Amino acid sequence: MDNNLIFISYSNKDIEIVSPIVEAIEEIGVFFGANCWFQPNNSKKDFINSIGEGIEHSNFFICFVL
Repeated sequence: MDNNLIFISYSNKDIEIVSPIVEAIEEIGVFFGANCWFQPNNSKKDFINSIGEGIEHSNFFICFVL
């Protein structure tokens, strides 16, 4: 896992709003070696275990409450 992993938390109903924000964070993060853990991109396996691993290995946590 990345050293500067940012876990993104959001409600599925807000995906259209959150996705472009995550893309912008990732574009900026390239300069700092940061990547986002974002469920549509990163949970290809068991959903609950995948989220737990993402949180466990993240250094930062962003929660979108819209």
